[in-house]
Amino acid sequence: MSHSCTPNIQKFKPRMYSYSYVSPGEETYRSLGFTTKTHLLVRCDKARVRTYDGEEMPFPDPWGMSGGGVWRLTDLTRLTRDTFRPSIVAIAIEYHKSHQVLVGTKIAFVLEAVRKKYPELDKYVPRCAILKLNVRPE
Repeated sequence: MSHSCTPNIQKFKPRMYSYSYVSPGEETYRSLGFTTKTHLLVRCDKARVRTYDGEEMPFPDPWGMSGGGVWRLTDLTRLTRDTFRPSIVAIAIEYHKSHQVLVGTKIAFVLEAVRKKYPELDKYVPRCAILKLNVRPE
């Protein structure tokens, strides 16, 4: 008996969301156990987010976004697909609903940790001028 097995393929279209924010301030960093030296906190009013194309829509549930990039964009009013020059500033790690903040580990901290952990990559990984990091041997 022969039968065809068709995989259940679900397609999705990834979306980029733009969000302008004001830093939540030192008190929020302290209350959540973070520092501005290693982490970036972004106030995330999930109801006031725009897509890359300017459409206003609710921000998706941040669950599952850990490990995704947090990017810095310049003047979004003049941004086009041809002038898109983002720079990664952090890696998203968690969302704190009680404070409405998305937390990211600053990319300089991540790169410094990689550079220290894998000395053979030293010449390929940019050095951070403001952060000194010690990594314990295993």
